Amino acid sequence: LIEAAAGSDWIVVRTSPWEYEDQLDVKGTLIAEVLTKIQERVASQATLKAKLADRFDKLYRRISWSRVGLAVAKGALTMQWDADALVQAFSPQQDDTPQSLAAFRKDFAELVGELPITRVVVLVDDLDRCLPEAVVATLESIKLFLSVKRMAFVIAADQKMVESAILASLAGTGRSEIG
Repeated sequence: LIEAAAGSDWIVVRTSPWEYEDQLDVKGTLIAEVLTKIQERVASQATLKAKLADRFDKLYRRISWSRVGLAVAKGALTMQWDADALVQAFSPQQDDTPQSLAAFRKDFAELVGELPITRVVVLVDDLDRCLPEAVVATLESIKLFLSVKRMAFVIAADQKMVESAILASLAGTGRSEIG
């Protein structure tokens, strides 16, 4: 219904984190999916496509570098690594480098602000089917990276299942008590 009512004034992104092939990087996959859908919409408008190309590249580089860090961390226990490369991957990055996700939200907000649309709506389905880590990663990516002006999220899920997943992910922290 939302997609039908949207018309050409909105970009609608349908996603299901439960179906993501890369369950180790739910955040990166969701962010990349949203960026790809927006970029597809912009692709038909040559002037806008050229104007926003650098913004898209910068945002994709930030996601790629976060995935490099994840791969390095996962592989570090089982393989031999160059010590300098490891130090670089885990060193804090300045916000303006492609390796930093810290400035992603600001850059993403600027990109969305330049789009000739009124809203980007992300329809998240099957969140209640995900493992607790994927539920939390999805919600974190929405809150930390994608929640900017002109973005809206519709989450289709059993609220009790999502609450249960969040509590399970917090179990070892001492913060899992409902208050």
